[in-house]
Amino acid sequence: MQRNFTILICIISVLLLVGCTIEQTSLPPSTHPLKDNSISMKKIHSIIPINITKDQFERVYGWLDNHHILYSFTSEGKYILNKHNIMNGETNVILTSESPIVNVLIHESKEQIFVHTSPNGHLAQVYFMDNKGEITFETAIESFELAYEWNDFNPNIMLTTAFYEDWTFKVHKINVSHQQMEEIDNIQPFYKWLSEEDILIQSWAEEEMSFFAPLIRKSLNQRDDSSSVMQEVFRYDTFSDTVMVITVPDEIQSTLQYSFYTQDFSKLLFELSIPSLTQYSDWQVPYYDFVSTQSKFLTFAPLNHGSVDLYTDGYNLISLDLVVGEDVIEFENMENKPLSCSPDGLKCLYGFELEEVLDLQKGIRISLIK
Repeated sequence: MQRNFTILICIISVLLLVGCTIEQTSLPPSTHPLKDNSISMKKIHSIIPINITKDQFERVYGWLDNHHILYSFTSEGKYILNKHNIMNGETNVILTSESPIVNVLIHESKEQIFVHTSPNGHLAQVYFMDNKGEITFETAIESFELAYEWNDFNPNIMLTTAFYEDWTFKVHKINVSHQQMEEIDNIQPFYKWLSEEDILIQSWAEEEMSFFAPLIRKSLNQRDDSSSVMQEVFRYDTFSDTVMVITVPDEIQSTLQYSFYTQDFSKLLFELSIPSLTQYSDWQVPYYDFVSTQSKFLTFAPLNHGSVDLYTDGYNLISLDLVVGEDVIEFENMENKPLSCSPDGLKCLYGFELEEVLDLQKGIRISLIK
């Protein structure tokens, strides 16, 4: 298997944990008073941190709406997923688990939640629920590692890739409304949804070491229906009706070029170039997020070209408005860390556990943990 493909596989990392059962929990909401968090009360009056200790806190997973976030913590041997209102401090329990929560996804519609737990090192237990914690479907998937892509257009559809210890894999399609899971053949393990029925994949040549590959559109309903949409692609992603393609220009390999297209690739919406940082034998793609409701792309950009291992100049957090076609610097001198922005694009969760809030209007950082 080619080196690039192996590197991508190694990126997927989940906790291998034992014994997991889930129960829905209905507890009364609790409201906590605002505590000083090393920033003046006047500045943070509109954002109330989570009232738990660092030892209890696990991580934040994202936004349910402009005010509510999902986070997990531990208490008395249980693992709890909570909904927290950052504006008034109200907190509600969504579910509890007797074993650690591996990951949580929030659908683009903000109406459905996906929870991945692991009863043992070779089995994933997954749950689909509404934003109040009512479970609509659950199933078990044998796997050593598990990756998944939720369809932005239909919250009832998800593709999962189960990897085994010998790095063989199986791709499954989950249909929540039909309460079923089926195996899908002849699909590489890394893909992105392009529509409700089509996916995008990169066609990597077997037994060849390469950092670029063609981008292929493939139909899941008509298996013979596929077409090449672009050559020499480094990385790509999809955001509802927008496709992002990252390339490294032959003539300027010190930059990454981000190109944004309409869903059918008929129109180039905008292009953005940032200095590149080399890592191992390819290039670092800084963390980013896309606010679909605002057609707004946010990413970290290094100040100059160099090596990741030696680079110390920090990053600017920049936002790109695809509607008006302009980019602005939101924060300077930042670290390259994960980012998850609210539906209105005014605030972003930031950090390896998404434990901070960046208020883009006020230009301040606020810790969610005391």
